[in-house]
Amino acid sequence: MRVNAVWFGSSAFLIVVLLLTASLAAGQQTQTAAAGKTRIVLLGTGTPGPDPDRSGPATAIVVNDVAYLVDLGPGVVRRASAAFLDKGIKALEPTKLRVAFVTHLHSDHTKEALRELKGMTVTVRVAPKAERVGLLESQIRADVEQQLRAAHVPLLGHPRDIVFAGGRRVNNFPPLLSVLVDVTPQGAKALAYAIEVVVSQDASDPQDPRAKTSVTTWCITKAGTYNKRRLKQVTREIEIAVDQFISDYVAVNTLASLFLASPAMAQRSRAPRMVLVESGSSIQDAIDAVKDEGTVGEIQRPPRQLPPPTDIDPKLTEEFRQLEQQLCDAILHKDAKILDRLVGPEYTLRVADIPQSSLPRAIWMDNTLKRLKPESCEQHHYAARKLADDLAVVSLLWTQKGTIDGRDFSGDFYVVDFCKKRRGDWQIIARYSSPVGKPPERPLRQLPAPTDSDLQLTDLLRQLEQELGEAALHGFKDTKAMERLVSPEFTQRVSDAPERSLPRGLWGQPSGTYKIESIEGRHHAARKLTDDLAVVSLLLTQQATSEGRDRSGDFYVVDIWKRSGDRWRMIARYSSPMGKKFDRSLPR
Repeated sequence: MRVNAVWFGSSAFLIVVLLLTASLAAGQQTQTAAAGKTRIVLLGTGTPGPDPDRSGPATAIVVNDVAYLVDLGPGVVRRASAAFLDKGIKALEPTKLRVAFVTHLHSDHTKEALRELKGMTVTVRVAPKAERVGLLESQIRADVEQQLRAAHVPLLGHPRDIVFAGGRRVNNFPPLLSVLVDVTPQGAKALAYAIEVVVSQDASDPQDPRAKTSVTTWCITKAGTYNKRRLKQVTREIEIAVDQFISDYVAVNTLASLFLASPAMAQRSRAPRMVLVESGSSIQDAIDAVKDEGTVGEIQRPPRQLPPPTDIDPKLTEEFRQLEQQLCDAILHKDAKILDRLVGPEYTLRVADIPQSSLPRAIWMDNTLKRLKPESCEQHHYAARKLADDLAVVSLLWTQKGTIDGRDFSGDFYVVDFCKKRRGDWQIIARYSSPVGKPPERPLRQLPAPTDSDLQLTDLLRQLEQELGEAALHGFKDTKAMERLVSPEFTQRVSDAPERSLPRGLWGQPSGTYKIESIEGRHHAARKLTDDLAVVSLLLTQQATSEGRDRSGDFYVVDIWKRSGDRWRMIARYSSPMGKKFDRSLPR
């Protein structure tokens, strides 16, 4: 029997895809049972239909204290954890789950294969007959991509070239969401349509590690008939199929339904791997195959991955990328007219190295137009989030070269801009800037009293920040306090890993991995954005470790708070360590 083992980077543990045929007979299973001590555990007996009393299809075959899963429907690891804790089946401890067999590619059997995908590249193939009746490939692709954007599924770029070596592809492709559409005449007025939505992911063959191939890991098909005058029926079916993918993708890539039983278990998850076994093989053959490949023993774990960010509005981010670029160009060319259009009258600048003060618009404009001599300006790692219909926030890394009054003013800065829409155009109304690394030398200068701080609001949010600090000191074990202070929509972004965000389910959790010995906040300054939205900046000093790694120091923090009724809760945090960068790589 030929077995191809392939590395595959999305699922949470080893997956063996078996396209089982009728040869998976009782006689074969009897031989398996005779080979050693065997238990069969039903972990889930559900169907694609939602049922609160049943998890997705999954069966565990435990042979000599090694668990082999057959199918991995939603909830499989939680059910395995329950079998371990309640029934004492040690092989089903979630951290020991390493091998699974998938009998077929229905989504209720394979949903977990979508875990940890960074996004999707959309490909659409429409048969010429379907194009001729008005099912246009370009329009379908645009509609599908818009569906994904609306659901915050990141879109990845298309591979430009296929690189061959020895007649086999050797370059990596992103995960592909392929939509295939075909029609067949069915009488004078009707057509039969067939729709297939497929997810395929890169895999490699251990016999030729350079070679790449694509493996189908998720699939849904739809078919029916329609009248030529009712194309919307077909496009609606495509929309429904893509919605099913989105539902499955979100289900395993958001914290509301973590595949692993807890974040702590996610940290200990095994290296993702896929082994392809030929059609017609028995379960015993497959078990022997994965043993031969060494996949059941200890394997090196890859770094953990965070779920895709949920706090980015792609369309808005592109708008603000253009706005920030216009601002950059206006600064370089000292274009007062464009600066006046882009910067709102209530604009103030706050900087991390002088957190007790703010720079009003008039002084900022004077500095920019008269004292600053810029040489270059670049921005990257934009992430925009809408706060209200006419209010948004964008974070980015701002890199500049230049001097001010003859002193070097070059460096990288983590910038958080708040923008307000007026008469259809966005204006920056507040900027919070923190140097990434050593801060620039700033001249001693008497600044006017800040005009952007609401004293009463500052006192209120200072108290809430102190309560949050107390909860952190006690290991976030007061879950009621955390629910009262932090919204479920909360995300944290940090300057030394600006491309990602940490969602609420992984922040401030009583896991014991983030240990704080002391924490103190000072220089609070709160500003009302709307009646129900406020921002507060502060300097936070802490002594802490995260999973044994140092997290001590001073941090410039920008927190956004939202009021519902008489309760304020934090919905976002932007944090920048002062004078240092931390190792933000996720432990294995």
